[in-house]
Amino acid sequence: MKSELVKRAVAAILVVCLGFEHEAIACIWDADSLEDEKKARPTLAQAILDPKSPTVDPASLEARIEALRAAPRESEVTWFNDLGGALLRLGRPAEALPILEDAVVRFPDEYGVHANLGTAYHLAGRFKDAEREIGRGLQINAEGHDGLEKYHLALLQYLIKSDAYRASHVYVDEFSERYRQFAFGHPLSHDKGLLLSLRPPVTSSSGVQETEEHPPEYRLRWNLAADPKRDDGVIYMATLNPETPAAIEMLAVVALAHADQNLALVALDRAAALGPVNADKLQRTADALRVYVAESVKHEEPPIRRATTVIALVLVALGLGLLTFVLIRRARRRRRPPAETVL
Repeated sequence: MKSELVKRAVAAILVVCLGFEHEAIACIWDADSLEDEKKARPTLAQAILDPKSPTVDPASLEARIEALRAAPRESEVTWFNDLGGALLRLGRPAEALPILEDAVVRFPDEYGVHANLGTAYHLAGRFKDAEREIGRGLQINAEGHDGLEKYHLALLQYLIKSDAYRASHVYVDEFSERYRQFAFGHPLSHDKGLLLSLRPPVTSSSGVQETEEHPPEYRLRWNLAADPKRDDGVIYMATLNPETPAAIEMLAVVALAHADQNLALVALDRAAALGPVNADKLQRTADALRVYVAESVKHEEPPIRRATTVIALVLVALGLGLLTFVLIRRARRRRRPPAETVL
Protein backbone atom coordinates (compact mmCIF):
# COMPACT_ATOMS: atom_id res chain seq x y z
CA MET A 1 0.00 0.00 0.00
CA LYS A 2 2.74 2.40 1.01
CA SER A 3 4.72 1.49 -2.07
CA GLU A 4 1.72 2.33 -4.25
CA LEU A 5 1.32 5.68 -2.50
CA VAL A 6 4.97 6.48 -3.09
CA LYS A 7 4.65 5.67 -6.79
CA ARG A 8 1.60 7.89 -7.09
CA ALA A 9 3.37 10.75 -5.31
CA VAL A 10 6.36 10.52 -7.63
CA ALA A 11 4.08 10.33 -10.68
CA ALA A 12 2.23 13.42 -9.51
CA ILE A 13 5.49 15.30 -9.07
CA LEU A 14 6.58 14.39 -12.60
CA VAL A 15 3.24 15.44 -14.03
CA VAL A 16 3.54 18.81 -12.29
CA CYS A 17 7.09 19.23 -13.57
CA LEU A 18 6.15 18.30 -17.11
CA GLY A 19 3.13 20.54 -16.86
CA PHE A 20 5.34 23.52 -16.01
CA GLU A 21 7.57 22.80 -18.99
CA HIS A 22 4.62 22.30 -21.31
CA GLU A 23 3.05 25.57 -20.19
CA ALA A 24 6.33 27.41 -20.72
CA ILE A 25 6.63 26.11 -24.29
CA ALA A 26 2.98 26.75 -25.08
CA CYS A 27 3.19 30.39 -23.90
CA ILE A 28 6.51 31.31 -25.52
CA TRP A 29 6.29 33.89 -28.29
CA ASP A 30 9.01 36.07 -29.73
CA ALA A 31 6.85 39.14 -28.99
CA ASP A 32 3.97 39.90 -26.71
CA SER A 33 0.52 39.22 -28.02
CA LEU A 34 -1.36 42.09 -29.58
CA GLU A 35 -3.68 42.23 -26.59
CA ASP A 36 -0.76 42.50 -24.19
CA GLU A 37 0.77 45.27 -26.27
CA LYS A 38 -2.53 47.15 -26.27
CA LYS A 39 -2.73 46.93 -22.50
CA ALA A 40 0.88 48.05 -22.05
CA ARG A 41 0.62 51.11 -24.35
CA PRO A 42 -3.05 51.93 -24.95
CA THR A 43 -2.45 55.39 -26.44
CA LEU A 44 0.02 54.08 -29.01
CA ALA A 45 -2.24 51.12 -29.75
CA GLN A 46 -5.22 53.38 -30.37
CA ALA A 47 -3.20 55.60 -32.70
CA ILE A 48 -2.29 52.50 -34.74
CA LEU A 49 -5.41 50.34 -34.50
CA ASP A 50 -8.23 52.83 -34.07
CA PRO A 51 -7.06 56.28 -35.18
CA LYS A 52 -9.42 59.09 -34.30
CA SER A 53 -9.14 62.57 -35.78
CA PRO A 54 -9.84 65.54 -33.52
CA THR A 55 -13.59 66.05 -33.30
CA VAL A 56 -14.93 69.03 -35.22
CA ASP A 57 -18.35 70.68 -34.95
CA PRO A 58 -18.75 72.36 -38.37
CA ALA A 59 -21.85 74.34 -37.39
CA SER A 60 -20.16 75.79 -34.32
CA LEU A 61 -17.03 76.69 -36.27
CA GLU A 62 -19.03 78.32 -39.06
CA ALA A 63 -20.86 80.43 -36.49
CA ARG A 64 -17.57 81.41 -34.92
CA ILE A 65 -16.09 82.43 -38.28
CA GLU A 66 -19.13 84.54 -39.07
CA ALA A 67 -18.97 86.29 -35.70
CA LEU A 68 -15.24 86.99 -36.02
CA ARG A 69 -15.61 88.41 -39.51
CA ALA A 70 -18.54 90.56 -38.40
CA ALA A 71 -16.42 92.23 -35.70
CA PRO A 72 -12.80 92.37 -36.88
CA ARG A 73 -10.12 93.27 -34.33
CA GLU A 74 -7.07 93.64 -36.48
CA SER A 75 -5.00 95.14 -33.68
CA GLU A 76 -5.28 91.90 -31.70
CA VAL A 77 -3.28 88.81 -32.58
CA THR A 78 -5.94 86.57 -30.99
CA TRP A 79 -8.47 87.65 -33.62
CA PHE A 80 -6.20 86.43 -36.44
CA ASN A 81 -5.39 83.19 -34.66
CA ASP A 82 -9.02 82.48 -33.81
CA LEU A 83 -10.23 83.14 -37.36
CA GLY A 84 -7.35 81.31 -39.06
CA GLY A 85 -7.56 78.42 -36.62
CA ALA A 86 -11.30 77.96 -37.20
CA LEU A 87 -10.77 77.84 -40.97
CA LEU A 88 -7.94 75.32 -40.57
CA ARG A 89 -10.10 73.09 -38.37
CA LEU A 90 -12.66 73.01 -41.17
CA GLY A 91 -9.95 72.01 -43.67
CA ARG A 92 -9.98 75.32 -45.57
CA PRO A 93 -6.29 76.36 -45.67
CA ALA A 94 -6.72 78.42 -48.85
CA GLU A 95 -9.04 80.79 -46.97
CA ALA A 96 -6.82 80.85 -43.89
CA LEU A 97 -3.59 81.66 -45.74
CA PRO A 98 -4.16 85.37 -46.57
CA ILE A 99 -5.42 86.01 -43.05
CA LEU A 100 -2.42 84.37 -41.42
CA GLU A 101 0.08 85.85 -43.89
CA ASP A 102 -1.24 89.28 -42.90
CA ALA A 103 -0.98 88.35 -39.22
CA VAL A 104 2.65 87.24 -39.44
CA VAL A 105 3.58 90.63 -40.91
CA ARG A 106 1.73 92.47 -38.15
CA PHE A 107 2.94 90.23 -35.30
CA PRO A 108 6.32 88.78 -36.34
CA ASP A 109 7.27 87.90 -32.75
CA GLU A 110 4.16 85.86 -31.95
CA TYR A 111 4.70 82.11 -31.90
CA GLY A 112 1.03 81.33 -32.57
CA VAL A 113 0.73 83.05 -35.94
CA HIS A 114 3.88 81.31 -37.26
CA ALA A 115 2.56 77.96 -36.04
CA ASN A 116 -0.85 78.52 -37.65
CA LEU A 117 0.63 79.78 -40.90
CA GLY A 118 2.99 76.81 -41.02
CA THR A 119 0.03 74.48 -40.53
CA ALA A 120 -1.88 76.24 -43.33
CA TYR A 121 1.07 75.82 -45.70
CA HIS A 122 1.37 72.16 -44.68
CA LEU A 123 -2.30 71.49 -45.41
CA ALA A 124 -1.88 73.25 -48.75
CA GLY A 125 1.04 70.97 -49.65
CA ARG A 126 3.62 73.76 -49.48
CA PHE A 127 6.06 71.87 -47.26
CA LYS A 128 9.06 74.18 -47.69
CA ASP A 129 7.04 77.25 -46.69
CA ALA A 130 5.53 75.29 -43.82
CA GLU A 131 8.97 74.24 -42.59
CA ARG A 132 10.14 77.86 -42.63
CA GLU A 133 7.22 79.13 -40.53
CA ILE A 134 7.24 76.27 -38.03
CA GLY A 135 10.98 76.80 -37.63
CA ARG A 136 10.46 80.52 -36.98
CA GLY A 137 7.81 79.74 -34.42
CA LEU A 138 10.15 77.39 -32.58
CA GLN A 139 12.84 80.06 -32.52
CA ILE A 140 10.38 82.18 -30.54
CA ASN A 141 9.11 79.34 -28.35
CA ALA A 142 11.23 76.18 -28.36
CA GLU A 143 8.60 74.34 -26.31
CA GLY A 144 5.70 75.32 -28.52
CA HIS A 145 2.53 73.25 -28.31
CA ASP A 146 3.61 71.72 -25.03
CA GLY A 147 6.89 70.54 -26.50
CA LEU A 148 5.33 68.72 -29.47
CA GLU A 149 5.82 71.33 -32.22
CA LYS A 150 9.38 70.15 -32.83
CA TYR A 151 7.94 66.89 -34.21
CA HIS A 152 6.02 68.92 -36.78
CA LEU A 153 9.30 70.52 -37.80
CA ALA A 154 10.99 67.11 -38.02
CA LEU A 155 8.22 65.75 -40.24
CA LEU A 156 8.40 68.76 -42.56
CA GLN A 157 12.18 68.58 -42.81
CA TYR A 158 11.74 64.95 -43.85
CA LEU A 159 9.02 65.74 -46.41
CA ILE A 160 11.16 68.35 -48.19
CA LYS A 161 14.02 65.88 -48.69
CA SER A 162 14.64 63.93 -51.90
CA ASP A 163 12.91 60.65 -52.72
CA ALA A 164 16.20 58.81 -52.18
CA TYR A 165 16.59 60.27 -48.70
CA ARG A 166 13.03 59.47 -47.68
CA ALA A 167 13.40 55.89 -48.90
CA SER A 168 16.20 55.22 -46.41
CA HIS A 169 15.20 57.39 -43.44
CA VAL A 170 12.37 58.00 -41.02
CA TYR A 171 11.37 61.49 -39.99
CA VAL A 172 12.64 61.18 -36.42
CA ASP A 173 16.05 60.81 -38.00
CA GLU A 174 17.83 59.64 -34.85
CA PHE A 175 16.18 56.27 -35.46
CA SER A 176 17.02 55.97 -39.16
CA GLU A 177 20.20 53.92 -38.84
CA ARG A 178 18.82 51.60 -36.17
CA TYR A 179 15.59 51.22 -38.13
CA ARG A 180 17.50 50.25 -41.26
CA GLN A 181 19.24 47.52 -39.31
CA PHE A 182 16.22 46.75 -37.15
CA ALA A 183 18.50 46.73 -34.09
CA PHE A 184 16.67 48.27 -31.16
CA GLY A 185 18.60 46.38 -28.49
CA HIS A 186 15.83 43.89 -27.69
CA PRO A 187 16.82 40.21 -27.52
CA LEU A 188 15.61 39.26 -31.01
CA SER A 189 18.68 40.63 -32.82
CA HIS A 190 19.77 37.18 -33.96
CA ASP A 191 20.37 37.57 -37.67
CA LYS A 192 22.28 40.64 -38.80
CA GLY A 193 21.93 39.69 -42.45
CA LEU A 194 18.16 39.70 -42.12
CA LEU A 195 18.22 42.92 -40.14
CA LEU A 196 20.24 44.71 -42.77
CA SER A 197 18.01 43.43 -45.55
CA LEU A 198 14.97 45.21 -44.15
CA ARG A 199 16.04 48.60 -45.50
CA PRO A 200 18.41 48.04 -48.44
CA PRO A 201 20.62 50.90 -49.66
CA VAL A 202 18.88 53.22 -52.10
CA THR A 203 20.26 53.08 -55.62
CA SER A 204 19.68 55.22 -58.65
CA SER A 205 18.24 53.90 -61.91
CA SER A 206 21.81 53.19 -63.06
CA GLY A 207 22.40 50.96 -60.05
CA VAL A 208 24.84 53.36 -58.38
CA GLN A 209 24.22 53.99 -54.68
CA GLU A 210 22.96 57.48 -53.99
CA THR A 211 24.98 59.89 -51.85
CA GLU A 212 23.06 60.55 -48.66
CA GLU A 213 21.97 64.09 -47.90
CA HIS A 214 22.79 66.03 -44.77
CA PRO A 215 20.76 65.24 -41.65
CA PRO A 216 17.74 67.48 -41.01
CA GLU A 217 18.53 70.78 -39.30
CA TYR A 218 16.36 70.11 -36.24
CA ARG A 219 19.08 67.72 -35.04
CA LEU A 220 21.35 70.68 -34.33
CA ARG A 221 18.97 71.63 -31.50
CA TRP A 222 17.28 68.46 -30.31
CA ASN A 223 17.73 64.73 -29.88
CA LEU A 224 14.17 63.50 -30.34
CA ALA A 225 15.08 59.87 -29.73
CA ALA A 226 15.96 60.80 -26.14
CA ASP A 227 13.06 63.21 -25.70
CA PRO A 228 10.73 62.16 -22.85
CA LYS A 229 7.80 63.29 -25.02
CA ARG A 230 8.92 61.28 -28.03
CA ASP A 231 5.97 58.88 -28.05
CA ASP A 232 3.48 61.72 -27.51
CA GLY A 233 5.00 63.74 -30.34
CA VAL A 234 4.93 60.86 -32.81
CA ILE A 235 1.35 59.96 -31.86
CA TYR A 236 0.29 63.61 -32.15
CA MET A 237 1.74 63.92 -35.66
CA ALA A 238 0.08 60.67 -36.75
CA THR A 239 -3.26 61.88 -35.37
CA LEU A 240 -3.03 65.15 -37.30
CA ASN A 241 -1.65 63.49 -40.46
CA PRO A 242 -3.47 60.15 -40.72
CA GLU A 243 -3.00 60.01 -44.50
CA THR A 244 0.76 60.67 -44.43
CA PRO A 245 2.70 57.38 -44.71
CA ALA A 246 5.78 58.82 -42.98
CA ALA A 247 3.74 59.72 -39.89
CA ILE A 248 2.25 56.22 -39.66
CA GLU A 249 5.59 54.53 -40.34
CA MET A 250 7.02 56.44 -37.39
CA LEU A 251 4.35 54.84 -35.20
CA ALA A 252 5.84 51.49 -36.25
CA VAL A 253 9.31 52.68 -35.27
CA VAL A 254 8.09 53.72 -31.82
CA ALA A 255 6.32 50.37 -31.43
CA LEU A 256 9.56 48.58 -32.33
CA ALA A 257 11.46 50.72 -29.85
CA HIS A 258 9.18 49.14 -27.22
CA ALA A 259 9.53 45.67 -28.87
CA ASP A 260 5.78 45.77 -29.69
CA GLN A 261 6.15 43.92 -32.96
CA ASN A 262 2.47 43.13 -33.50
CA LEU A 263 1.59 46.83 -33.33
CA ALA A 264 4.54 47.64 -35.59
CA LEU A 265 3.26 45.22 -38.23
CA VAL A 266 -0.19 46.80 -38.20
CA ALA A 267 1.33 50.28 -38.56
CA LEU A 268 3.61 49.22 -41.43
CA ASP A 269 0.76 47.56 -43.30
CA ARG A 270 -1.38 50.67 -42.79
CA ALA A 271 1.40 52.98 -44.00
CA ALA A 272 1.99 50.80 -47.07
CA ALA A 273 -1.73 50.83 -47.91
CA LEU A 274 -1.76 54.63 -47.93
CA GLY A 275 0.72 54.71 -50.87
CA PRO A 276 1.96 55.52 -53.35
CA VAL A 277 4.88 57.17 -51.51
CA ASN A 278 7.36 54.43 -50.56
CA ALA A 279 4.56 51.84 -50.59
CA ASP A 280 6.82 49.06 -51.91
CA LYS A 281 9.51 49.85 -49.35
CA LEU A 282 6.99 49.83 -46.51
CA GLN A 283 5.47 46.54 -47.61
CA ARG A 284 8.91 44.94 -47.92
CA THR A 285 9.72 46.11 -44.42
CA ALA A 286 6.46 44.65 -43.08
CA ASP A 287 7.04 41.34 -44.84
CA ALA A 288 10.61 41.17 -43.57
CA LEU A 289 9.41 41.83 -40.03
CA ARG A 290 6.99 38.89 -40.34
CA VAL A 291 9.90 36.66 -41.34
CA TYR A 292 12.02 38.11 -38.57
CA VAL A 293 9.37 37.37 -35.95
CA ALA A 294 8.91 33.81 -37.21
CA GLU A 295 12.65 33.13 -37.34
CA SER A 296 13.30 34.58 -33.90
CA VAL A 297 11.67 31.56 -32.21
CA LYS A 298 14.47 29.35 -33.55
CA HIS A 299 17.18 31.52 -32.05
CA GLU A 300 15.85 32.42 -28.64
CA GLU A 301 15.12 30.52 -25.45
CA PRO A 302 13.22 33.06 -23.36
CA PRO A 303 14.24 33.45 -19.70
CA ILE A 304 10.83 32.18 -18.52
CA ARG A 305 11.45 28.84 -20.20
CA ARG A 306 14.86 28.50 -18.56
CA ALA A 307 13.39 29.43 -15.18
CA THR A 308 10.56 26.92 -15.38
CA THR A 309 12.98 24.23 -16.50
CA VAL A 310 15.07 24.83 -13.39
CA ILE A 311 11.93 24.70 -11.22
CA ALA A 312 10.94 21.40 -12.83
CA LEU A 313 14.37 19.89 -12.20
CA VAL A 314 14.31 21.00 -8.56
CA LEU A 315 10.89 19.43 -8.06
CA VAL A 316 12.09 16.18 -9.64
CA ALA A 317 15.13 16.14 -7.36
CA LEU A 318 12.92 16.72 -4.31
CA GLY A 319 10.58 13.94 -5.39
CA LEU A 320 13.43 11.48 -5.91
CA GLY A 321 14.91 12.47 -2.55
CA LEU A 322 11.58 11.80 -0.83
CA LEU A 323 11.27 8.46 -2.58
CA THR A 324 14.79 7.44 -1.52
CA PHE A 325 14.08 8.44 2.08
CA VAL A 326 10.87 6.34 2.21
CA LEU A 327 12.56 3.30 0.65
CA ILE A 328 15.48 3.43 3.12
CA ARG A 329 13.11 3.61 6.08
CA ARG A 330 11.13 0.62 4.82
CA ALA A 331 14.32 -1.39 4.31
CA ARG A 332 15.47 -0.64 7.85
CA ARG A 333 12.13 -1.68 9.30
CA ARG A 334 12.31 -5.03 7.49
CA ARG A 335 15.80 -5.78 8.91
CA ARG A 336 14.78 -4.87 12.52
CA PRO A 337 14.13 -8.04 14.67
CA PRO A 338 10.59 -8.44 15.99
CA ALA A 339 9.99 -7.22 19.53
CA GLU A 340 9.65 -9.94 22.24
CA THR A 341 6.17 -10.66 23.46
CA VAL A 342 5.68 -9.87 27.16
CA LEU A 343 3.29 -12.24 29.03
